[in-house]
Amino acid sequence: MKINVTAPKSSYDSAVIIPCFNEEKRINIGQYMDSLGDFSSKVFLVDDGSRDKTFAVLKKLEKMAPDRFIAVKAPQNMGKAEAVRLGLNTALDKNFRHIGFLDADLAVKFSEIPNFLRVFQNVPEVNSVVGVRLNLAGHKLDRSAGKYFAQGIIARMANLLFSPKISDTQCGAKMFSADVLRPTTREPFISRWLFDMELLKRISDLPQSKGKNWLFEFPVTSWSEMGGSKRKFSDYAKCLKDFFKIVSKYGFK
Repeated sequence: MKINVTAPKSSYDSAVIIPCFNEEKRINIGQYMDSLGDFSSKVFLVDDGSRDKTFAVLKKLEKMAPDRFIAVKAPQNMGKAEAVRLGLNTALDKNFRHIGFLDADLAVKFSEIPNFLRVFQNVPEVNSVVGVRLNLAGHKLDRSAGKYFAQGIIARMANLLFSPKISDTQCGAKMFSADVLRPTTREPFISRWLFDMELLKRISDLPQSKGKNWLFEFPVTSWSEMGGSKRKFSDYAKCLKDFFKIVSKYGFK
């Protein structure tokens, strides 16, 4: 059944990329549909060569709300970094003004997107808004102490690459101005595990990012990770290897 869900009026022409790999049983169609009134962006659902029926689920969402969801199928499994890059470039081809991404499990909800977009209006020199997971009063974050520790270590690594300092590079919620994505998403990422950091490093090296206010951290109000996460503790060793790849190519700040 097709459902017309008219996007709320917004002064922003924006898109959100959601990379998906074997997410057939993790994507909650009801949650996706119920969230459409909370934000105004188009949503590009990128299937990264899944081996299950993920793409069928994405096509079902597209059929239910064709004015909001666009299903995109990668030619093969490329990894999350390249699936996100495929989505970003697909959205760039359609001339959206701001483009970002979220994780398929909606650990950060669609309702945060308008908050991210308001930053661009209120702080004009900002070109990148990144969600950060901080255990603040009144915020509902369901994360272990170990993950907070890993988050801090990775952030310290990122702070060797660019300024201003950042406290969380790996939160799956980010939004960017299209003018900084066009020159930074042409080439494939060299990092599989730290592509967020690599993208921010590329943006930080642009002429329009030379001021101290190009980057804005926005504390997300909630974070609730679903079971079935694919990341294992051993993957943090791969993060370290990827960090040295990034340093080797782009250098320190």
